[in-house]
Amino acid sequence: MSSFQSLGLSIDDTAYKLLLLLASSPSRSIPALIFTRPFSIVPNAGLNYPELEKFPRLFRRAGETHDKPETFQLKTSIYDFQYGAIELGPELELLRREMHLIVTYQEKVTFLELSAQVRQHIWGIFSSEPEKYREAQMILCLLTILSLPTPYTEPLWEMTSFVCKDIVRTTLIPFLLAFSGSSCFDPNLVTEKRYGLLVFHLTNLGFVLDDTHWPLLFGTIKSSDFKSFFEIHKEMSNLLNIPSSELHTRKLRDPGEFNLPHDSLYVSLAGFTLFQITWKSSIPGSWKCYESWRSWWNANLPSRTTSLEEVAYALIHPMEIDVPDLISRIPSQLVYALAVGLRCSGHLETASNLLDLNLTLDTIEKHSHVYGLLFAELVKILTLLGQAQTALVLTAAFMQETGTNHAYVSIAKADAYIALRKYDEAQELLQGMLSDSSTEPFEEVCCALRLNKVWRRKPDTSTHVSFTQSFASVLGLIKRQDIKTQEDYMNELQATVYHVKQPKQPVPSDLRRLIEDTLELYEEDDFALQKQRSTLRILIENNGPEMADLGLAQVDRSLRETFHREPSVSRESTDFVYANQGQYTDAQIEASSKSKAGRRRFFSDISAGPNYDFLARRTAHMQGILTQETEEAWRQRNLLSLGGNGTHIYWSLLVLEKLMDVIKQEEKEQSLLAQRSWVAGLLASSSATYERELEGTERHLPCHYFDLICSASMGGFIALMLGQYRIDVTSCKILYEEVLRGTFGKRTSFLTLTQSLSLQPVDTTWEISRAITILRNLTAEEDLVHTSPGTCSLFIAASVKTKRGIQETKPYLIRSYDSSISIPEDRERDPTPTKLRLATWLKVSEAMEAATASSVTPKLIACKSLFLDQPEMNYVSDAGNMSALHLSSLGRKELESLHGKEGIGMIVSIGIEPELDTLRRSQKGLVHIFQEQKKTEPSAKTPSPDNYWRFSDFNDRKGLNVGQREWKSSGTTRRRSGLGEATLEKIHTAFDNWASKPSNEERLLKCATELVARRRLRAAHRERWSIYASERIPIRWPL
Repeated sequence: MSSFQSLGLSIDDTAYKLLLLLASSPSRSIPALIFTRPFSIVPNAGLNYPELEKFPRLFRRAGETHDKPETFQLKTSIYDFQYGAIELGPELELLRREMHLIVTYQEKVTFLELSAQVRQHIWGIFSSEPEKYREAQMILCLLTILSLPTPYTEPLWEMTSFVCKDIVRTTLIPFLLAFSGSSCFDPNLVTEKRYGLLVFHLTNLGFVLDDTHWPLLFGTIKSSDFKSFFEIHKEMSNLLNIPSSELHTRKLRDPGEFNLPHDSLYVSLAGFTLFQITWKSSIPGSWKCYESWRSWWNANLPSRTTSLEEVAYALIHPMEIDVPDLISRIPSQLVYALAVGLRCSGHLETASNLLDLNLTLDTIEKHSHVYGLLFAELVKILTLLGQAQTALVLTAAFMQETGTNHAYVSIAKADAYIALRKYDEAQELLQGMLSDSSTEPFEEVCCALRLNKVWRRKPDTSTHVSFTQSFASVLGLIKRQDIKTQEDYMNELQATVYHVKQPKQPVPSDLRRLIEDTLELYEEDDFALQKQRSTLRILIENNGPEMADLGLAQVDRSLRETFHREPSVSRESTDFVYANQGQYTDAQIEASSKSKAGRRRFFSDISAGPNYDFLARRTAHMQGILTQETEEAWRQRNLLSLGGNGTHIYWSLLVLEKLMDVIKQEEKEQSLLAQRSWVAGLLASSSATYERELEGTERHLPCHYFDLICSASMGGFIALMLGQYRIDVTSCKILYEEVLRGTFGKRTSFLTLTQSLSLQPVDTTWEISRAITILRNLTAEEDLVHTSPGTCSLFIAASVKTKRGIQETKPYLIRSYDSSISIPEDRERDPTPTKLRLATWLKVSEAMEAATASSVTPKLIACKSLFLDQPEMNYVSDAGNMSALHLSSLGRKELESLHGKEGIGMIVSIGIEPELDTLRRSQKGLVHIFQEQKKTEPSAKTPSPDNYWRFSDFNDRKGLNVGQREWKSSGTTRRRSGLGEATLEKIHTAFDNWASKPSNEERLLKCATELVARRRLRAAHRERWSIYASERIPIRWPL
């Protein structure tokens, strides 16, 4: 027995050694799983250290007793001893009661901490016997390495990795650097692959593997596979963790310089790290880097022979996942881990399907803690997918089946209530949890923050005194929570300030004191929450009338410098969505401007609207929080409809160009941090170059604000340029001018004259094909009408006949996306026109040839119905004289058929009214024509009038007054002289008259304000935004 005589304690050797290990680490709090995991997952972990085999006997699971301690065996199931709160055995429990051992729980993980008295006593022992100190540190580091999980082999492997981060930083890394790294441990225990897992976890936890220190740790490992693996991870750690401000000082290497290891584990680990680039990396051009690495990984990947390789491939190719097939081929614990990973990268539907089916088929104990965690994850994903009602049904079934109120499931249920605006139910649930004495600190914080959100959103909102009390109740707990929870606290505090603060009034005194107490709490902290703290300081230091607009913040130089320091090394959240966030640049922080009176008026109008907490939504975006508002912004798709044909659509381009100019100003007005979330398309050679590129017009593209762009006839060329090639409007306008010159500058044939009289389009195929060829040479992209999932898509409206000249012509949509999907019953499509789709992707030139072909000479292409297995040949031609209203109606129906009525966001319809020739006027009359157009206008309910924006010349007394094929030459104009310049001048004059009207200016500003607000909300979901904004590199047409 070893005695602490001065403390009046007598404990056995096993407990004594445990106390030595706890004292040997600079980390005050150490997860207890370090002392239990190695002996349940690593064979012969205690072979060379037999005295350590007794460590697990110091602990027990909840409800277990030690009737026969000598024969007690750990359960090895991943659902049992490894997860959940570990309780203390008799000896440790005695130490806890005597206040010598402090036990805390964070997200159900048990942490151990020595009292100051015991720690001081043990350090007295270390000072007299230094060999004991080194031995204790070595054993603690050994147990830490052996505790690190193999990624994706356990449902909660990320949690295990992150709870070890602090001890890795404070103890393991310094020890390895001080004592020659890999030569410290028994090679039979810490094998080469164990070091490979350590390299992966170091990268995963945010440590940059530089060329100076890290080779010292692994220099003694001679394996060529390990060396290749280490070099790959050293490069990937740069992509994942370096601040964008330091990009110009780092040279990124091409993947072709590396060799993919042959070992299955190393191949899988490389794939896991590669997967994280899509949603962790903050450097410009990260998506381009990811595509290069993914192509390299695919080209060098051997056949997938192991479950780990299957999971790695699924993460990198999520769109290819066949859920039932994958579940049948890999173990259930890997399925759970895969689902959590896919949720982090934004593939919510696939993650939901994996969790749902696997929880149904698996034999996991439904009363276990892990089952509750996974079920809560499923409920959360369903809520984010807009299926909050289904989530509530599932939680009711869960509680009925298990007879328990799992805390995390209850919190997820509260989120579902909030998403459905059932605030009374959410409040009752959260207050009930807070009143329960068994509620743990983490759960208490989560409940308090959600309850505060409910109070902010309820019409009969509480006074600021209630809000202050809500925050004060958890202020003492927040510092011990993970970084994500602390961020939630600070951002909810900011949103509350905006909610209760009166215009031109300072922050209420009690809230001000709460903010000061929060800042004081973090006064000696690192820089993990510096962004949040700086904003809170602004709130209490600036009492001017513009204080509520964070875009007006004045941040001093010393504070700005902290944004460039290294990321925090504190314990992170298990939720990877919020890990490794990018840093701000000086230019981004300094960017500020004062709001104009008119803009303040529009902001106040929007803030007063129903269900539109504008300032809170702006705050949520700036901190990168994944909120219900963020998911709603993603769930609701925005439509851009560009009506017109020939010269008419040039007017539509001018309107769109004006709208994008207003949007650019709104981005600057709404927040000083608005530029942070954009993913630049090009790699910068220096920070100055990068800042100049940030100001380029290619960064404010229609494809960043609209999910679907549609047009018809020659307008299809515009849709392709903006939606698929992702160029800016000004470049598109210049390119389209060349198309017009080449098309309408040679109308001399009798056929052309006949087409002109019959309102059929002239031949545009050659000019458009030439323009596309030039652009394709710049982008090096294949010329297929195709856009990737998760990015802006497009369709071109045309007409189709199943039998030439016999059956009635019907609308036909040439889509850039696959519309042959499983559609729920409540989203069944109308029989026409959306049942038809192309059997295969068309080349761009073929699509434009079909979309601009006249009814006299239609294009024969293969069309396929959702009800037919084999495509049938049909004749496709121009959509005719389709009005802008009709086109936007087709777009709205398409969105509704794919995403339901609730999936429709903003509809922006741009286009002049169609030509009304003498023949149509005499046959049907103007009244009948306008009645027909009125039938196609979106209803007042779906979408709402607030989200429907129509920009046309319909209410202009003079209108455009230019024919679709009018093309007149001119002498000297403001533009260069040449064929058709008189027509272009005429269009510009008509547009200037239209744009100068105050009513049109106001509508453009309101539309832009809403588009920017939605865009910024979306950018808070970083992984989805990185895909949406940077799937292709934006190209600026050479002017």
